[in-house]
Amino acid sequence: MTEHNFRRSLDYEQSATATAFWRGAFSASFGALASVFMTNTETQKRGVDWVVTTEAGRSFTFDTKLRDRAYDEASPDVLLETLSDKERRVPGWIEKESPIDFIGYAWLPSRRYVFLSWPLLRTAWANHKAEWLALAKSRSDGFRLCEAPNRSGDRTWTTVSVAVPLKALRFAMWRAGFATVEEVAPVRLVAS
Repeated sequence: MTEHNFRRSLDYEQSATATAFWRGAFSASFGALASVFMTNTETQKRGVDWVVTTEAGRSFTFDTKLRDRAYDEASPDVLLETLSDKERRVPGWIEKESPIDFIGYAWLPSRRYVFLSWPLLRTAWANHKAEWLALAKSRSDGFRLCEAPNRSGDRTWTTVSVAVPLKALRFAMWRAGFATVEEVAPVRLVAS
């Protein structure tokens, strides 16, 4: 298993190549933009990598993820990080609250990307977590568990993620955004 170098990955994600890639993706997906900027390191630690403002005045926040390849180009998957540090039991980004609007997820060098609504992604995870973990443990239907050893200086740790096929993830997110409210409290009109 190849050791992941956190500093090298961070440097790449902040490189001119990655920056140009994300700027192009934001423009292609969100139309005319008034501003696009990468946040500082402290803000990135809270999960916000980019703030994008459209010409219409809407601002969106993004956490971006770059993969160096797709496990299966014909049917890519998304790694949902369940533990950012397995040894210390630190929850991964899918398990944490975040102020973002979208996850930007890209597979390089194919230059393919997807923007995933954070609230719908979190709801899909909550609804399917047990099922997806079971499928990943048995390596069924394209799901799998991924453990990645990491190093930053002398510090080492293991990141744990669930690989979820993009088709399954998008369907679960669609279901999360298309629901029926079974019980609605009656509305009382009050005369003024």
